[in-house]
Amino acid sequence: MADASPPRSPRSPRSPRRSPSPRSPNRSRIKVKRELDDDVDDRRDDAKRANTRDTEEVRALESTLRFLVSNNFAGSVIGKAGQVISEFQVQSGAKIVMSRAHEFFPATADRIVLISGTVSAILTALHLILSKLADDPRRVETAREGELDLRIVVPHRVCGAIIGKAGATIRSVFSALN
Repeated sequence: MADASPPRSPRSPRSPRRSPSPRSPNRSRIKVKRELDDDVDDRRDDAKRANTRDTEEVRALESTLRFLVSNNFAGSVIGKAGQVISEFQVQSGAKIVMSRAHEFFPATADRIVLISGTVSAILTALHLILSKLADDPRRVETAREGELDLRIVVPHRVCGAIIGKAGATIRSVFSALN
């Protein structure tokens, strides 16, 4: 006697499981790949843990300074084909990066200069850049004699520490400068 049950459609929940088609991903391959990826991640984590002390010491020694330079004077800091900025990097040992010609700090026409390295290298690079800006002949027309305006970009989270309680820290800095 023949089976009286109706024929099963391929979409019916009762239909037998099909073997994976050539287009569908092979589940066992995915599982193996995940296991291999996990092994690689574990090895990376072990390497990171082994170098953590060295990395933390290096990070403690390295800092970053961001300040703004008018787009009009950016060319004198960069130099022809980047020659001046490359020379400053070699002399100071710091990495100096300037934002591109069309990338300005928000609500300004100023470009961002980023100096990173040891504090000593950053100060040397800053001195070289400020000296170059002070010697720029176009600056003489716009600035007071012997003065140079410098705008430093400070993260919002550290503004309170710079200002101090009731402005005490910033007042002491200004009084020391005058």
